[in-house]
Order: sequence, then structure tokens, then C-alpha cells
Amino acid sequence: CAALGRLQAGAPVHGVAHTRRLVADAVGCDVEDYFEAFDFAPVASGSIAQVHRATRKGEALAVKVRHPRVGPRLRIDARLLAVLAGCLEIVPALRAFRLRDTVAQFGATLAQQSRLDREAAQLVGFRRRFGRWRDVDFPAPKLATPSVIVESFLEGEIVVGIARRQKEQRRLGENRTRAEKRIGAYLVTRGEDLYLKMLLVDKVMHADLHPGNLLYDAAGGQHIRVVDAGMVAELSSEESDQFVGLIEALGAADHAAAARCLRGFDSSNSDRLDAASVQAFDDDVRALFEARCRGYGTGVDFGDVVRGVLELCRKHRVRVGANYATLVINALCLDGMAADLLPGYYEGRAEIFAFPSRGSRRQESNAANVIEDGRRLAELT
Repeated sequence: CAALGRLQAGAPVHGVAHTRRLVADAVGCDVEDYFEAFDFAPVASGSIAQVHRATRKGEALAVKVRHPRVGPRLRIDARLLAVLAGCLEIVPALRAFRLRDTVAQFGATLAQQSRLDREAAQLVGFRRRFGRWRDVDFPAPKLATPSVIVESFLEGEIVVGIARRQKEQRRLGENRTRAEKRIGAYLVTRGEDLYLKMLLVDKVMHADLHPGNLLYDAAGGQHIRVVDAGMVAELSSEESDQFVGLIEALGAADHAAAARCLRGFDSSNSDRLDAASVQAFDDDVRALFEARCRGYGTGVDFGDVVRGVLELCRKHRVRVGANYATLVINALCLDGMAADLLPGYYEGRAEIFAFPSRGSRRQESNAANVIEDGRRLAELT
């Protein structure tokens, strides 16, 4: 996740002429006639688009402009990958991986991310769902086309930079100030809040919830700004419950339940895995738990255990669906951020995902209680 954060603002940039043409097409006139100020030097660049700062009617804006030929290149890449996947599936040992299905999912995800007007629609949804959270904000779209978004400019420091700085302080044996500890506690607990609400209440998960897409702003109190909503995972109740079931199994050191939930991460597993394969997978999960997972409150390393079960899925060819993969990656990003900013946080938080009556109002109530507990911890640290 640290690598994802570094890549977030480090992709190649495109030229001024391309930016000028696409923005002019979007706003319907010359750039200088629409904006009071427009900085053609991008403040950030990703794989799909780059971001410029601008001003209109006194308001600071971010203008996201898609890179040249992104759509055609993605379509060509998807076709080439599909051909390659078809060739590889000729090999009997690789058929179980269903590579063509994986490539199709990957292509659909990239297509979703390349349409900036769709990202704008997702931002509207996130702003509505988090409208009552005064310290959490998403950009407000002002204008959107498939190639350009004009949105509110959110101030703040990229969280990946804060995490890297505090990690380096610990490495050098330097003592963090009380203010730095408070920032770390706030970012981890509020990041946890975001994840829980998306998972349990909204069932719409930001698919790039790594520190490179989070900004911290201390002006007028502590705030988290979330950017780049180009990809989202819309979860079914079954997917939400199945994933929470895995986390509960980790907390209870229940290897059998964990293996069962993992096998439920893709409906094809029940057809592809015979009884011997299921038994071999379950036995390896049991061995992993005996060695590394004795339940929350026992010093278990959440990230280490999750990476361990993912390796077992790879070894035994247990497929993991795209939405589950998003949930796992975001959880690992949150765990990594906690390790840098608030070491030991999850070791003392055995109840974090202990949600009885999954899929019920009680689950949402418990989520609200954990969110409130986290907020209090951030205030006290």
C-alpha cells in the first residue's frame, strides 16, 4: 500500500496542448475565458488522468484531465490480455484459474475508472452518504465529461507522507510530539470508521482507499479528505457478511470458519474444488492459525495472517472475487497505515470486527459503537 501511495502522484504527465483542448471542449470556451486562473503544471498525475489547480469565481478548483488515448489503449490491452488468457488456459494446470474471467473483470474495472463522468457520479454518492460527517469530505463535482472533471479543490497533506515521516522518526529513535501522536491516532481511527461504514452500512466501498488517496487537514479542526473515486465496489449483503465472517473467524481463532468463508469468496469454488482439495486447503488454514493466529488480544499480526491466507488461496487455487479482493486490499492498507501511525492499535482492539447477528440492525449499531470508541481514543491520545 505504501507503493500504491507513492505511485498515486508519480505517473508521467501529458502536455499543455492536450490539457487545453480537452478542458476547452468540456467548458465550451477557452480555458482563460472560463477560469480566473489555471495552472497548466499538474499538481498530481495518475495512470488515467492528471490534476491541475484552477480558480473560478474566487473558488479553488481541481481540474482532472484524462491522459491521451487512454480509452483505445485500455481496449487494446484488454483484448491482448484476453487472447493471452485464452492461450494459457490451453494448459490443463492453468484452467482452474479461469484467467479469461479474471481478465474480463480487470477490463471492466479499468473501463469504469477511465470514464471521469462516472467518477463524478460516484463522488456525488459518497458526499451524500457521508454528508453528516463534518470532518470527512469528498470533492464536489462542478462539471464532468468522460474526459474532464472540474471539482472543488481539497486542501491537505497526503497521508502517505505523514506515515512515512512518523515511521522514519521511530526508526531513528526520535520521540514523536503529542500533536504527532494525536494526528496518527485520528487518521487510523477515522480511517477505520470510513472502512466500517462503507462495508457494513453503505455497502459501497471506495476501491482505492490507500494513504495516497487520503489527505489530512488540521485547519479548523482535524479533517480527512478522500479523493480519486474512479473505482468503487458495490457490495451485496452476502459479500459484506461473508467478509465480516472471515474477520470474526480471525478474532475467534476459528480456522474452520475462516476456511469456509474464504472458499465462499467466489461461487465457482464449490464446483471446482473436490473433497480432497477442500480438505487440503482447510488443513493448511488450520496449520496457519495454530502457528500465527490465536485470536485477537493475543498479539496477532492481522496483516501477516491475512497475507498468509491469501498465499494459501493461491497455493490451492481458491479463487477470490473482485469485490472481496478490494475489501482485503483496503483492509491491508488500513493495517499498514496503523502500523506506521499507531503501532499496536489492533492488538488491543479485539472487538473491532466482532459483529454478532451479521446483516442485522444490531450489526450497524455495533459499527456505530466502534466508530464512537475510535473517535474517543483519537481525542485522548
